[in-house]
Amino acid sequence: MQRQFSPEKPNAVWCSDITYIRTRLSGFVYLTCVMDLYSRKIIAWKLSKTLEVTEVLECIEMAKTVRHIDQPLIIHTDRGIHYTCELYQQMTRGMKRSYSQKGTPYDNACIESFHSLIKREWLGRCEIQNYRHASVSCGNTSKAGTTRSGSTVIANTNRPMTMKWNGTSKNVRSSVKREKILKHSLQRAFP
Repeated sequence: MQRQFSPEKPNAVWCSDITYIRTRLSGFVYLTCVMDLYSRKIIAWKLSKTLEVTEVLECIEMAKTVRHIDQPLIIHTDRGIHYTCELYQQMTRGMKRSYSQKGTPYDNACIESFHSLIKREWLGRCEIQNYRHASVSCGNTSKAGTTRSGSTVIANTNRPMTMKWNGTSKNVRSSVKREKILKHSLQRAFP
């Protein structure tokens, strides 16, 4: 891919990665996301309790189902075992596989940046208690992504909220709405 992060059409290039989310009671849970680089939207995500390769494959399959792909596309990932194993090779047959160079995280910068953002701006705002709490919280950020201009859009419920990279919101209502959604998520997770 050579750090060409601006494809000319949807479904031309996807990227995927796994991030760890620390919980207070359950240890780590693992979030796998697939992003379409054209729109910078997360098209599929899967939260799991283990790092099994089947969880990654389910996420890729969800992305394929959501987007109804029928043409080959490029799928870019790091060189983790989940993305280089035989099962992954079979699941992505017909797609062009692209991998980051060894020791070069910049090749996967878009998805890495997204994971960093949701940890800092969303999940980092409270202590995640367990798998269920993480699942509810991730569900609220599942329609998040970055726009081509570099700002981040998180469409949690009714309207998208736009935040700048430094974490300050464009308007106060976005910040207040975010707080309300977090409170509601916690109430649903812990009835």
